[in-house]
Amino acid sequence: MNIRISNQSDIDSIVDIWHSVSITAHSFIDPEYWEASKHDMKNIYLPQAETYVIEDSGIILGFLSMVDNYLAALFIKTEFQGNGYGEMLLNYIKESRDTINLKAYVKNNKAINFYIKNMFKVQHVQNDENVNESEYIMIWNR
Repeated sequence: MNIRISNQSDIDSIVDIWHSVSITAHSFIDPEYWEASKHDMKNIYLPQAETYVIEDSGIILGFLSMVDNYLAALFIKTEFQGNGYGEMLLNYIKESRDTINLKAYVKNNKAINFYIKNMFKVQHVQNDENVNESEYIMIWNR
């Protein structure tokens, strides 16, 4: 198992993981929203972020993207979820931060439970106007 900073050759794999897991994890959002967002993810959001991948034998299993202290993305391929890879990525980034903020959709119970288990606390609820869904603002402090 290896965690490393991503490089340009990883971008298509990262976008594919983000896209497929987003559709599965957010079944309450029209899949067309995720399809329409692929271009921006690849060309705007990922280039702005500090992104790390977790891989095994050269296969990317998942990734985590940070923008300063904001956890912009944490996605593990569906078939590898539940094996501790997300927690490994999260613990890796916690080593270099004193605080981490994130947003997670209220209806995404699996993600909410994961973050609570990993010591994040809900600060408040707001509406994501892009998809008209409620989301928690969560924070972790060292």
